[in-house]
Amino acid sequence: MAPPTRRSSPPSAVLLAKQLDSLIARFSPPIAKLTKSVLRQTRARLPGAVELIYDKSNSLYFFEGDSLPDPDGILLGNGTMVRYIRLTSAAGGVARHSTALTAIMIGRCARH
Repeated sequence: MAPPTRRSSPPSAVLLAKQLDSLIARFSPPIAKLTKSVLRQTRARLPGAVELIYDKSNSLYFFEGDSLPDPDGILLGNGTMVRYIRLTSAAGGVARHSTALTAIMIGRCARH
């Protein structure tokens, strides 16, 4: 019988927060500020939601977004599962669409 393998521990919350701060620091100041704001708002409205952070994107993604209500047409993408909102200061990012985004988030929570 083979000896048991040792699993590595998952990274600590402190380490993950430092990594996220380092990633956000690469953005321009207005985009970094907007990103932090969106993360705060999303975490407040969807505690415990799974977050996937990509270092090459500045968008808020919704998996199974193709089935979310989007009467204001703010979600982008035409794939079979994912929709997203690009976070850009020029477009006003999420702040411009906060009411519609809240409705989308609530719709997402209601499905699960």
